[in-house]
Amino acid sequence: MAISSLCDINDFDDIVRLREDVAALAERALERQYRTKRRYTFGRVLRRFHVLSDEELDHILEEAEDQGMLSPAENEGIALADVIVRGRLRTTGAEVYLVVEVSVGVGPHDIERAAKRAALLNKTGVQAIPAVAGEWVNPDAQRLAPSVGAWQFTPSEFISPTA
Repeated sequence: MAISSLCDINDFDDIVRLREDVAALAERALERQYRTKRRYTFGRVLRRFHVLSDEELDHILEEAEDQGMLSPAENEGIALADVIVRGRLRTTGAEVYLVVEVSVGVGPHDIERAAKRAALLNKTGVQAIPAVAGEWVNPDAQRLAPSVGAWQFTPSEFISPTA
């Protein structure tokens, strides 16, 4: 919807579309924030970490597909992750990949997507861990996260799957 047509909003469908557009912009802005403010977010859990670029992820996934570890559909599923971070766990020093789904308000669906995509990335021979990041995590998602081993990140805290 064009900004010039804001004055023409006259029915419920227009309002719904406007809300959806604003929510999509907020999601993109938050995803960008988690990519750029990574030291504060992921540095609390990982050392020597790096947010993978699209090109780096494509290389890893194409190699795995060429070697028969992933199907094209699985490759595409992992590529849809919002952020993938490679680093060493501060607790053990093990190299891991955090597969992060970003939402303003994290819900169970975000946890499930992160877990599914991390499981797919594990098929390539790396240790992938699901994670979610957002302004807040709803109670249902908080209860689900430990069962799938997902980390939870918000601006004020991070919660390990074992907490």
